[in-house]
Amino acid sequence: VKARRTMETANRNLTQEITERQRAAAALRASEENYRMLFREMLNGFALHEIICDEAGNVFDYRFLAVNPAFERMTGLKAAETVGRTVLEIMPDTERSWIERYGKVALTGEPVRFENVAASMKKHFEVVAFRPKTKQFACVFSDIPERKKAEEQLRQQGQELQANTEELSRLNRLMAGRELRMIEMKQQGNDLAAQLGQPRPHALAFMDAAAAEVLRTTPKPSDPEAEVRSKRSEVGSQNSETRKEQS
Repeated sequence: VKARRTMETANRNLTQEITERQRAAAALRASEENYRMLFREMLNGFALHEIICDEAGNVFDYRFLAVNPAFERMTGLKAAETVGRTVLEIMPDTERSWIERYGKVALTGEPVRFENVAASMKKHFEVVAFRPKTKQFACVFSDIPERKKAEEQLRQQGQELQANTEELSRLNRLMAGRELRMIEMKQQGNDLAAQLGQPRPHALAFMDAAAAEVLRTTPKPSDPEAEVRSKRSEVGSQNSETRKEQS
């Protein structure tokens, strides 16, 4: 009886262990499938690499381990022609700065984010690079000419809007000046008619009258010739009065 109970307990434990392993395996498969789906469907390019160092430990190249479809679309490099090969085998003109920057990420584990031009591809990329394992680095990147183009369009539109606003302000000032000048001329005509005892020829609206009042109370620019004529008239009047008194 004791042996039977021991056997039953062992069977239950084995069954429980098998069930837990099956659950763990199913969870792992689901996780891997989610990763593969993300890898396939993500819009940004993704690539996994390992660095290649010389005997002194200096990074001089790196090898592609995996790339996603977005990487293929952005770079024009096919996975079948890329995975397993080094960047200098595929693109011998690759700038040294790219290799050094990625090598630092793989060796130090310090992630980076930057923008740079890949002259060999004639592409402008925004890149995030990080280290998933020692001497490996992964890149998530996007081709940003379209974003740059949109930013440039916004900048040009802003400049055009500013220019239009300035021109509109200039035209408004010009029109306002003309309107005020017209009101001033109307008011002068009305004043002259009033001095002659005639009806006012211009019926100024409330706003016209208010503007005319502003013009009437605003100091006018000095006219040197008018001032000279006024002084001469005053002197002539004084001389005339003096002669009358002497006679």
